[in-house]
Order: sequence, then C-alpha cells, then structure tokens
Amino acid sequence: MFIKSDAEGMADGANIDLDRARSALRAGSAVQLRYVHEGVEWWDTLLPMGDGVRIVRVDQSAVAPQ
Repeated sequence: MFIKSDAEGMADGANIDLDRARSALRAGSAVQLRYVHEGVEWWDTLLPMGDGVRIVRVDQSAVAPQ
C-alpha cells in the first residue's frame, strides 16, 4: 500500500502497513493498493469522499508503458 497526495498525484513509493493506510484515509489522503490477481497486476486507489471511499481500479496490462 502506498499513500498518494491526491487523485492525480503519484504514489510516494514507500510501502505502508494497514494501520498507516487507515490513518492516511482518515486524514484525507488517497491510498493505493498494488497486487496481482490471476496473473494480472492491478492498482486500486482508495479516495476519501465525504462519508465513504471511492475505489478506482486499473488493470496495469491495459496501461501503455511510460
């Protein structure tokens, strides 16, 4: 898991634990989870939104290399 400054920002690259991720979400920061499921790499970004969280899921195999 990684902390993001905002929806358009890049994750900071420092892997964090679940407690820190929860704290970051409560403080208004986005959190990004990166994982592999059935051979596909996925990045889920959790964005705090009012009383809930919005999840943006990206299949990295569909993203053009930068």
